[in-house]
Amino acid sequence: MANDPEFFLYRGYIMDAYVKYLESAGARIVPLVNTDPLGDTLKKMEKLNGVLFPGGNADGDDYYPFAKAVFEKAKDINDKGKYFPIWGTCLGF
Repeated sequence: MANDPEFFLYRGYIMDAYVKYLESAGARIVPLVNTDPLGDTLKKMEKLNGVLFPGGNADGDDYYPFAKAVFEKAKDINDKGKYFPIWGTCLGF
């Protein structure tokens, strides 16, 4: 993928196995991309039912502030009484 010009501007991807696994349980997938504006991501989370942090190779230091902000937003949603599960796989979660 790294040498394919079609994907030159992309810095990451979501493995199809994660998408298919969640869809097999009836979930609709909404990607939360760490290069999107954080405010947009946090607003998007208010319309979701949970978050999966997939395993793989994250973008180093750029990913962790994003993951922490998503975690804190999920915690806030839970603290307000709405069940909002998070699941972290690999990446130190």
